[in-house]
Amino acid sequence: MSIYRTLMTAEHAPISRGFQVNPEHCNNPGHYETYISQDCFADQKQGMGVTHAFIDEDENSGTKKIAGYITLRGSSLIMESGEDYKLGYPALEISELAVDKDYENQGLGTEMVKFAIGEAVELNEERIGFQYVILCADPEAVGFYQKLGFNSIRQLQEIPREHRNSSCVPMMMKIATV
Repeated sequence: MSIYRTLMTAEHAPISRGFQVNPEHCNNPGHYETYISQDCFADQKQGMGVTHAFIDEDENSGTKKIAGYITLRGSSLIMESGEDYKLGYPALEISELAVDKDYENQGLGTEMVKFAIGEAVELNEERIGFQYVILCADPEAVGFYQKLGFNSIRQLQEIPREHRNSSCVPMMMKIATV
């Protein structure tokens, strides 16, 4: 078996239904399972994020399985200025990240985060200015992100949040020198 990255398309919809998150390591596994099988397509169509699927394909049988996925979008790290306004610093947001329960503890999550950081650095150097990578971590995943260099955001900082991630922990990583 070999894992490769590709953009999530309708072609992958049939195999997305088999994606399962371990409920012992996630506070909301159903969200991630529904996202990859349904919501990622609407988000992409509406310009809310692009999902990259990491597919495990059996080279002999051609059988495919989604091992994990990550959704990226442009965003901002918002900081209060100490006056009556807020400043927005450009950021690449990891809006979704999940690993199938059969691929846990094999380094795939780390590989996906490093992919996102690489994308942010490349975009910053060549096309679009980004100073940060931000995310809203499932409380069970905070330690994982900290090991990769992310910090919880501080007082007077915030990131855009949605109802679906209101119980998550906002985190950031600086990628560019200001």
